Amino acid sequence: MSTITVNSSRTPVVQHIKRHNIVLKRELGEGAFGKVFLAECYNLSPDQDKILVAVKVQNSVITTFT
Repeated sequence: MSTITVNSSRTPVVQHIKRHNIVLKRELGEGAFGKVFLAECYNLSPDQDKILVAVKVQNSVITTFT
């Protein structure tokens, strides 16, 4: 799992996020290929303890992730 963030020089940086740093809160929607969840992400920003994010999970991994 990864996200694109922007560093101080405004250059996009891909940052890998470990699953144990994500807490799924509730399902936001569902499509043919998977579901989207509202989640809290920890250790993403040095300025904030947690950040609300949207997480898209493919159908093939939903049973192991939820």
